[in-house]
Amino acid sequence: MQFIFNNPKLKEKRKTLRKKSTKSEKIFWSKIRGKQIQGLKFRRQYSIGNYIVDFVCIEKKLVIEIDGDSHFIGDAKKYDKERSNFIESKGFKVLRFTNEEVQKNTMGCLERLVTSLESTPPSLPYEERDSYSKAQKKVKNFLKTAKKPLVVIVGSTASGKTSLSIKIAKEFDGEIISADSRQIFRKLDLGTAKVKELEMEGISHYGIDIREPDESFTVAEFKEYAEEKITDILKRKKLPIMAGGTGLYVNAVTQDFSIPRVPADWKLRARLEKLSTKDLHKKLKELDPEEAEKIHPNNRRYVIRAIEIAKTTKQKKSEIMQKQTSEYDVLILGVDVEREVLYDRINKRVDQMFEEGFVEEVQSLITEEYDFKSQAFNSVGYPEVKAMLDGEFTEDEAKELMKKNTRNYAKRQLTWWRGDEQVVWV
Repeated sequence: MQFIFNNPKLKEKRKTLRKKSTKSEKIFWSKIRGKQIQGLKFRRQYSIGNYIVDFVCIEKKLVIEIDGDSHFIGDAKKYDKERSNFIESKGFKVLRFTNEEVQKNTMGCLERLVTSLESTPPSLPYEERDSYSKAQKKVKNFLKTAKKPLVVIVGSTASGKTSLSIKIAKEFDGEIISADSRQIFRKLDLGTAKVKELEMEGISHYGIDIREPDESFTVAEFKEYAEEKITDILKRKKLPIMAGGTGLYVNAVTQDFSIPRVPADWKLRARLEKLSTKDLHKKLKELDPEEAEKIHPNNRRYVIRAIEIAKTTKQKKSEIMQKQTSEYDVLILGVDVEREVLYDRINKRVDQMFEEGFVEEVQSLITEEYDFKSQAFNSVGYPEVKAMLDGEFTEDEAKELMKKNTRNYAKRQLTWWRGDEQVVWV
């Protein structure tokens, strides 16, 4: 339990919650703030787990506000049954205190409530619950007119795309297609934050564990795979939901890219691998300046693939990947998270990955002699831990590097999605 008044972050969060309040609640709380209610004994505000809770004692009655909803808890005989049902419907336990209890042991009553809240945490943190509420309304309105609906959920890593997609799928009878270019690979679980079976909550997921770590998977292959799944889901009168942060995967489907299959040229790739990062990007700039602007120089695999396409087709990528009108009615929802919250989640996720055995996962892949230069391992996490196992870093250094690289990756993802006018942020 954390006292809120002297904590700027929690104060700001409290302001956000205030905006949710109804008119009557705002009037009620403005009276409390203005000390206009006779008999005001005290006011305390706390952050308890994922909840923001206000405690106010007025005469012999304890008034509690949980995440913007005001609840009066006092004499059990006078307890508002309708409000009790409302609180229970929100997933809270209803606690009843007598006037005597509140008067003689107010702090004891508060402690009971704190214990109750901590033992029944919400399924989502406040920020994600707020996103779900907005997304729910958008999807509901969208489905009123959509004939061949496709809901897409995008955003940066650790933004809450997975949990939001599952909530939407449960609400609207949907099935989920992963648009993550690393979760397609088997054995890469912790490093890709792959959704666990228990977390799926019975919702069917596709696009996960469909290739071995030493195999490749192109955008064209993903498009073909995703469209096949979308067609099947729609035939069964369910809602297809595509969720992930790989922009090219999403755009290939939503903008119906015409993508020719360009086979891998392994001899060319071997020659390109010998070039420095600077020279590699310079070569792409000569062949396809427009594509060079889009791809970060450090993303060597994407740079090499773009050069390979340009050399094989004798065309620029923008010329061969033509946008067309999608056959689906598309709603793209972007999960909007404050940067400070996002970075905190990223840091905690990395720590959790190590606690759950990420080092052992990487060691197992090394033991199986997979090539860490292949497509599967060209992502944050695996290179850093392999370098640690090779003696280049300590574990703490590897963690910090992973956190830094993941934050930078999240920035690039956000830049990509912020530039897409189709995205509706929730």
